[in-house]
Amino acid sequence: MANNKKMKVKTRLQVNAAIITAAAILCVILLNVVAYELNFKKAFYYDTTETKTYQFSQETKYFFDHMKKDVTLYALFPNDGRSDSMKKSIEQFPNVSKKVKLKYVDIYRNPEFARKYSKGGEGVKDYSVIVDSGDKYKIVTADEMYKFDKDGNQSLNVESTIINAIVYVTGGSNPVRVYFTTGQGEHSYEELSQALAKDNYYVSTVNVATSGVPEDADMIICAAPTIDFTPQAIDSLDKYFDNGGNGAFLFSPGLKALPKLDNYLEEWGIKVNRDLVFEGDASRNKSESAFKSEPIPYIQADDNDINSALIENGTDFVAPNSSSLTLSDNNQASAKVTALLKTSTKAYTKKNITADMSTAKESGDATGQFTLAAMSKRFTPDNNDISNIFVSGTYDAFEGNGYISEPGYANGDFFLNITSFFTGRSNNSITSIRPKDATTGKLSMTAAQVNFCKIVLQWVIPCIIFAAGLIVWIRRRYL
Repeated sequence: MANNKKMKVKTRLQVNAAIITAAAILCVILLNVVAYELNFKKAFYYDTTETKTYQFSQETKYFFDHMKKDVTLYALFPNDGRSDSMKKSIEQFPNVSKKVKLKYVDIYRNPEFARKYSKGGEGVKDYSVIVDSGDKYKIVTADEMYKFDKDGNQSLNVESTIINAIVYVTGGSNPVRVYFTTGQGEHSYEELSQALAKDNYYVSTVNVATSGVPEDADMIICAAPTIDFTPQAIDSLDKYFDNGGNGAFLFSPGLKALPKLDNYLEEWGIKVNRDLVFEGDASRNKSESAFKSEPIPYIQADDNDINSALIENGTDFVAPNSSSLTLSDNNQASAKVTALLKTSTKAYTKKNITADMSTAKESGDATGQFTLAAMSKRFTPDNNDISNIFVSGTYDAFEGNGYISEPGYANGDFFLNITSFFTGRSNNSITSIRPKDATTGKLSMTAAQVNFCKIVLQWVIPCIIFAAGLIVWIRRRYL
């Protein structure tokens, strides 16, 4: 009788164990199916990276909330593992907006597709993304989605480049036009021009003295002129700004004074001092040498919060070879003047700039906090529009040093924010989205820590599992 009772209990336990085991296996299978479907259909990820590499910004979410046109992203990614980071980021777009569809295309198996988007005989490259709205398309290359700083650190720029491409293909037919002035001995503007073109601006040139400012110009940029403006050129500027125009004037220390242009900018309340600024605070100087002019000025917020996002990010702006500016609200144009870049209070300036000058701080040098960049805005004579002028005492911050394209510095975003605000694109442009660090984080451990982990993982945990299993087996055996 007792043996029969034990047999019944044993049988019941075995049946219960079989049911629990079968249920557990079924749950695991169902979880795998659900996870696969989520990942396949919605590219489901939980971003555990330190810098939230694959998490989109609020600016992107806001943009998609107001997006009206459907777009398709054609990702030309071979299945070789090299594009995994880009894939993870690209696959977030359909999750954020139903108006975005994502399709992967193998251009080697589908050469007709590649030919459709080839321009001038130039083929479409692997690892590119084609953003197509049906009416317009734009190709974003891998070089644009990945960025490297001077130290070789890699950052992911997928979010910003794809969003700006979407802005381009879903926008109207009238591009925002920016003209660089010529004929005044201006310096190179290649890096600036490339940055603006990538941000969907139409870039061209104009000789203000001979042709005036084009009527379709949303903004003009004068890059470190060395020849003074003629009275005719000044009249052209005046007429342009009287009709709501916008301009940026970049200067560099050591260049001769330009009385007519200098006087014109002083009418707007900004005087270029033609000196050379040195930063006395070592923590605000990029150069390891205290005698090299590479200040890291503080970005200033203004009434319109143009640079509030940059201030929040805390990314440094580097202003090599800067002249200081003197600002005055009591100006002929009745313009409101706002400082946008300032040194620390320990800065000093050199007035007589020569190749053999002493760069150390000397008696007679002006000391204190200096403005390196500013903007001035005024109402047009009919009060129906606003004109804006941006003046920078540093040309080298935007051209010739690569700072404008380096994700580790705020120079590029700073200038694009100014341009976006001046030209009325501040509600559409996504210039404040910074590239995300794509370098792999490393866990540093001492030899003792490595040995401890080895013992725990290879011996302690397996022994605990074995002991628990042995105890359960023994108990069930004698039931």
